[in-house]
Order: sequence, then C-alpha cells, then structure tokens
Amino acid sequence: TPGHESFSNLRSRGSSLCDMAILVVDIMHGLEQQTIESLNLLKKRRTPFIIALNKIDRLYEWKTMPRVPVDEAIKKQKKITRDEFDDRSKQAILQIAEQGLNATLFYDNPDFKTYISVVPVSGISGDGMADLICLAC
Repeated sequence: TPGHESFSNLRSRGSSLCDMAILVVDIMHGLEQQTIESLNLLKKRRTPFIIALNKIDRLYEWKTMPRVPVDEAIKKQKKITRDEFDDRSKQAILQIAEQGLNATLFYDNPDFKTYISVVPVSGISGDGMADLICLAC
C-alpha cells in the first residue's frame, strides 16, 4: 500500500486479506513509521513475508544488470558502490532487528523459517526482481 499515513486503514485491511506479503523498504531511508506499522500488522496476523530492499539503483555509481542475479550484480559493482550497499543494507537489517525480527540478505539466509529474507531490488531498472519473484513463489 502507499506509504502515506492516511492509508493506515487500507494497510490494516490489506494485511488481514493476504496469505503472503512483500514489504518494501527504501534502501536510502530504511524503516519509516508506515513501514513499522505494516511490519507490526504482519507480525500480529502471523503473515509470512519477505522484504524488498528497493531503490538499489540509487546507490552511488550503480550499474544496472536486470538479467543477472542480484548477488552477482552486487559483486560486479565498483568497490565504492559495494561498500555503500553493505552499509545501507546492514543499517536496514539492524532496524528490522530493533523491531524484534531476524532478517538477512536472501542469498545468505541459513534458515528461511527463522530469518526474514531481504531481497535487494530496483523497481526502476528491474535489478533483483527475478530473485524477488522466485522467492515469493
């Protein structure tokens, strides 16, 4: 649902109807109040979900590779880009931990029942979307 606070009722109704969810988190901003609200609704209803860590295309000097698995695309980036990705993804995962949940990047996930998978994606370029769809199915 849209992130605006005015859509709180819509998020609540939507979370009660879904069997599975994809929670979108902006890698540049981390967890915002509306994201935390959605996270709490999903936890309350025990809805399984994955996290799409969106807007990786905004990382400094990101080179788009939508047809390559995102973990390989990250490895092929310049060091400065990889470092920024590492910093921002770790910060987002820490914020998720502060909400009482274990999360990790999906390609490092040792146990999909214990850890929430975080999938780096770009809604603009398509990077990581194939990985997200595979994980959701």
